[in-house]
Amino acid sequence: MAWYPGAERHNIPPGPTDPPIHPRIICVHTMAGSIEGADRRFRDGSGVEAHFGNPMDDRPIWQWRDTLYQADAQAAGNGYCLSVEHEDGGDPSRPLTPAQIRKDLDLFAWLGQEHTIPMRLVQATSEWGIGWHRQFPEWNPHNHSCPGDVRLAQLRTELLPALQGDDVSVADVIAALKDPDGIRALRKALWGGAGDEIPSVAGTLNAAQTVEVAANGVRTLANRLNEVGGEVHQAKTTLDAGIVLQLAPDQLHALAEALAPLVAAKLEIAGHPAMVGTVQLAAEAPPT
Repeated sequence: MAWYPGAERHNIPPGPTDPPIHPRIICVHTMAGSIEGADRRFRDGSGVEAHFGNPMDDRPIWQWRDTLYQADAQAAGNGYCLSVEHEDGGDPSRPLTPAQIRKDLDLFAWLGQEHTIPMRLVQATSEWGIGWHRQFPEWNPHNHSCPGDVRLAQLRTELLPALQGDDVSVADVIAALKDPDGIRALRKALWGGAGDEIPSVAGTLNAAQTVEVAANGVRTLANRLNEVGGEVHQAKTTLDAGIVLQLAPDQLHALAEALAPLVAAKLEIAGHPAMVGTVQLAAEAPPT
């Protein structure tokens, strides 16, 4: 059994259609109402429920379902998502309160440790990390706006940076390297500009070497690249999407390991829009 120690338990036992799961994504929701109203709905026999509910005030988080069992809140994602509802008083445009953000930080950190879920936004339903209800059609067949634009922005700009801390993980960089917009964001972080320019590799001290030597005081770029091969050498010195997107998995991992400390040193904090923000915004186009 997996029950969050900081939660107030309001157990709704799993039924015959709620099998054991291996959770890998935290899915953020908003209630469009009160936590008491959500509790009544979850008990009305409709078969809908969530794992957690976060009240707007200082009351503790409610937990309805053991995290090792399915809760039905995001359609096709039910078999691998942990659903976290947020009270909004019937107004999804209302921002998360400071109390809700504080409680989310504690809950998400615990879920990350308990279920080995990385603190990063997912780009696909097959990944591990954090997502939101309307992010994928498979999770949102009724086309809800949940969790609303205001609360989604808070997830990206307040919750995620606080959860990630000061490090940029290799997993974050690998996710960026798999997406053309992510590659552009990495180039922007390392070399500035709009991220579309490919830096020159002429000479013995290119832009990547300068960043590495100045920010980290570690081995020269040439020594690092001798370890990971010619393709990765060219990929690192230019981050040319045409090269990066064709790297084998082991080469991609080697490239990400080389880039992670550079990006962290350059940005100072993970989650900075120059790195993560640009990558994650590609997962859902802004509303028009």
